[in-house]
Amino acid sequence: MARQETRPRKSLIAIGVACLMLFTPSVSLAWGPEAHKIIAYIAFDELKPTAKRRVAELLLSPRAPQSIVGQAFVDASTWADDIRVLRPQFNSEHFIDRPFPGNAAPPQPNLLTALNKNLTLLRTSPDKNVRLEALKFIIHYVGDIHQPLHCSTRISSQYPKGDAGGNLFQIMVADAGGKPRTISLHSYWDKGLDNFSLSTFTVPQAADDAERAYSKRDPTTPDFTFNFQGWGDESFKLAQDAYVGVEEGKRVSVVYRSKGIATMKVQLARAGYRLGALLNAIWP
Repeated sequence: MARQETRPRKSLIAIGVACLMLFTPSVSLAWGPEAHKIIAYIAFDELKPTAKRRVAELLLSPRAPQSIVGQAFVDASTWADDIRVLRPQFNSEHFIDRPFPGNAAPPQPNLLTALNKNLTLLRTSPDKNVRLEALKFIIHYVGDIHQPLHCSTRISSQYPKGDAGGNLFQIMVADAGGKPRTISLHSYWDKGLDNFSLSTFTVPQAADDAERAYSKRDPTTPDFTFNFQGWGDESFKLAQDAYVGVEEGKRVSVVYRSKGIATMKVQLARAGYRLGALLNAIWP
């Protein structure tokens, strides 16, 4: 169940998030801006006072109102995508090209090595700007590692070197007017299986939906606070499932989309809870 007692605190940043969404570009990178903001929105509410204070010190100032800090935290979730053109040396850090079938090691640097690197920088660097960038990378990369198609590349006769996490795998979906359009499987998942394009979409409501789909109070919820490999393994398995029930060049079924949206909501919630737990562990 979503945590009803947190609504007053969450409402403080809801208006700020809505404003941020108005000025977010429509380019689909990583999960897409909507998903990263949902994850950050959930995570910020998970932060304990010490972690919130340390976040404020890096993003704004220790005296900044919590509502403004929350807005800045959500905004920071897309920074790693915003810099991709100007700083392309970090582009390989957004994914793990782990092939399937097969057991070849993925190339490095990748999302796993980037998370470990930035965790070390955030905890140990004496340079505030380095720590600030490490925090923003971590906020973003925790989201990326929970997008299943960021953690795999599918090998086939058509794509013997892999399909780049579904970027080469083209499918058909309906546009807003019901007409078919072509999109990559990866982009379809980045866009929340088109769930983020609904006219009723808001970050706060989507965060609530994700939390209802996967409660952190569920006793089966795994505790992977620093287990980045565990997160990647989890997404790798889900990535393989993402190809079940869909054919290249064919229209996506209602059943496939419904199942995918359910998976997406769980992953958004997991990412938010884990990001919050990670920062709380760094700054106890």
